[in-house]
Amino acid sequence: MTSTLILVTAATGTVGSEVVKQLIQANQKVRVLARDPAKAKMKFGTAVEIVKGDLEDPASLRAALKNVEAAFLATAPSERMVEQESNVIAAAETAGLPRLVKLSNILAAPESQAPLARFHSQIESRLAKSGIPATILRPSWFMSNFLMDAQSVKTGHLYSAMENGRIAFTHPFDVAAVAVAALRDPVHSGHNYKLTGPEALTYEEVAAAFARALGYPVKYVRVDDANLRASLEAATVPEFIIDEILKIGAMTRRGDLELVSNAVQQVLGRPPHSIVQWIEANQNAFSK
Repeated sequence: MTSTLILVTAATGTVGSEVVKQLIQANQKVRVLARDPAKAKMKFGTAVEIVKGDLEDPASLRAALKNVEAAFLATAPSERMVEQESNVIAAAETAGLPRLVKLSNILAAPESQAPLARFHSQIESRLAKSGIPATILRPSWFMSNFLMDAQSVKTGHLYSAMENGRIAFTHPFDVAAVAVAALRDPVHSGHNYKLTGPEALTYEEVAAAFARALGYPVKYVRVDDANLRASLEAATVPEFIIDEILKIGAMTRRGDLELVSNAVQQVLGRPPHSIVQWIEANQNAFSK
């Protein structure tokens, strides 16, 4: 099993970087696809093979997939992600890739109100048509997204438009661990895993978790969509990402993200990490 060569895309991303780290720890041979090899080398050193490539350059993808037995497919949120990931799938078809693990979204559906969820659904459909043995990972909202709230949390405030909606926030480490299991063992091919944390929480409950873990008061502050949009626009967040955030807010308020799954336990034989565990592991980001 250790002789398997595994290709990782989006290797410097939240989940991708953790996938690489865990594969190295498992003594797997890892090849990283990087638009900027120098940047990837700074992150991973000589522990992995780094190849220059671009998701919009099919020739580079075909070269990167040579002799690869499993690949992790992910990319940064983009209006071009369907084309980009479809390019990888097409190259994998040509290469006869034995198996592929795709990072998707728990809300993925053709009719989803959230743009990125629709994109993921389109990519999943393309992957299904390819015939490549695949594992789909559909994580819920990442706990790591709270890093964007670090400055406000330090002031004792957690802002959100989610109201009393509940989300089963997911630890990226758990998502990566399931990805690694699926990359190393073909028994997971054909499975669609919805990945969540151990409980569905409101933002008020998350604020209370921050307070307990950090040792200072943190209060949940509700904001409306109009103010949220204005603040995101002021921060020059791309319009389609703003659209995504607002749509997810509406879907959360009606209960679309309440699902608590046992997939992490099923695959890894242990429970998923809690929000308190994530906060404790990232205390430095929230230290005053």
